[in-house]
Amino acid sequence: MSQLSQTEGQLLELDRLAVTFYTPRGTVRAVRDLSIEIRRGEVLGLVGESGCGKSTAAFAIMGYLPGTTRVDGSILFEGRDIAHMGDSDLRELRGNRIAMVYQDPATSLNPSMRIGTQVQEVLREHLDLDSKQVLERMIELFESVRLADPEAIGQRYPHQLSGGMQQRVVIAMALACDPLLLIMDEPTTGLDVTTEATILDLIVELKDRVNAGILFVSHNLGVIARVADRVAVMYAGEIVEQATVGELFKNPRHPYTAGLLSCVPRPPGDDGIERKLSSIPGSVLDAQIEGGESCLFADRCPLAQDACTAQVPPMTDLDGHLSKCLFPDDVHSGIWGEAQERKKELIPEEPIPVLNAHSLRKFYGREHKKYLFFGPPMQQRVRALIDVDMKVGTGRTLGVVGESGSGKSTAAKTIVGLVPKDGGKLELRGQNLADGVQLSSKDQRAAMRMVFQNPTASLNPKLPIRHSIIRALRKFAGLSRDESRERAEQLLEAVGLDPSYLDRPPSELSGGQQQRVALAGAFAASP
Repeated sequence: MSQLSQTEGQLLELDRLAVTFYTPRGTVRAVRDLSIEIRRGEVLGLVGESGCGKSTAAFAIMGYLPGTTRVDGSILFEGRDIAHMGDSDLRELRGNRIAMVYQDPATSLNPSMRIGTQVQEVLREHLDLDSKQVLERMIELFESVRLADPEAIGQRYPHQLSGGMQQRVVIAMALACDPLLLIMDEPTTGLDVTTEATILDLIVELKDRVNAGILFVSHNLGVIARVADRVAVMYAGEIVEQATVGELFKNPRHPYTAGLLSCVPRPPGDDGIERKLSSIPGSVLDAQIEGGESCLFADRCPLAQDACTAQVPPMTDLDGHLSKCLFPDDVHSGIWGEAQERKKELIPEEPIPVLNAHSLRKFYGREHKKYLFFGPPMQQRVRALIDVDMKVGTGRTLGVVGESGSGKSTAAKTIVGLVPKDGGKLELRGQNLADGVQLSSKDQRAAMRMVFQNPTASLNPKLPIRHSIIRALRKFAGLSRDESRERAEQLLEAVGLDPSYLDRPPSELSGGQQQRVALAGAFAASP
């Protein structure tokens, strides 16, 4: 390997990996030059903005790339090149020796199969267990990821679980066979903090128990700091910095890394002043741009000089700290400017709140007796919401927090009318809300917009993303076709995406980019 020294116990080695997609809109260079290694018993954190190619690299390791893809370089797992394996060899590896936790749990589970059946299928495929042992192992896995009532949860379908519970099921499936290499793509995004801590402990336990290697892909630098041994920073399809976790957080040697660290939210200081979140101006280099002989980060970099646009910076080894920057000694936290105070302009509170929910109740399922109309109860209804009260004033933000399965998403869906309530009262600016979105007025539907937890399922996979934004603009804002297109481009720019993305299907966007499209669609109606 060119930049990384060979070491004993090496499990995975990616050497100059490049992944190129050929699409009707042109060539997309999702991964340009990726060289990393993961040793046994090590967690490598892979960080970077949405669209940098992190998930594509993970799919390449698993061999989950479409036929219209070109893969250059090598992907060596225990000395064997995954990029040139046949389907039968890949099936033997997946789930057994290599497992992956996907970013979107809802699309990782079969909606027509019970949860237990899907987990048992994995166990029967890879482990020599009888039916009783399979059932015991399934319950053990559910308990390990803190799923309540593990004996009964296997009888549920994916849509009967919250997003966080679905994520825990997918993690349990990945851990089922104690894989030697575990790839985790944003595994804790939909989890509450208590469950997140449990999952991170499970990762460390797996690493220690079977000496596994783990690739942990995440936007959350706090999680990376907690679980990773080394960190690789990815930008525009290539690694720009790599070091041990302590060294990288303490002493970043690339401007992009320093920018990412400055974007981490922080609580108010001792002076009580709340400061604005920092951000890196611009957006990730378009994957359709070849790049040329220059630094790919030069257009956004505060340290950029003429030399940065005249040559490709080499990967420099600074005592084990790798940096792809011509001026690593000039990097420090202040290059992105000091955090500015955020001045709150409070809007005077109006006597009537924007939203008023009183004694909101919601139950799932039906109760029935053993003998139809009498006898002991055989099935209890699931209590999702019990007497929930909340108010949201003008210009105010109400945060709703709680563990997975506590009813947060159900409350949101009930308020917007996607789920009918079983009791209580809902008012929007003093007017009663109809029990169901189909009964609400056009003005009420425009006034209440929702950004869902799962962006992939929010977008039509067969239509370009402009459909979800322009449709809202024409339906609720009353704009013409040309006006809608212009406004849609402005909305995409507001969420950090180039207007050219309007003509792309959701499959060509990363999970974070899909989420930004969902935000733009929600803003389209000016709720």
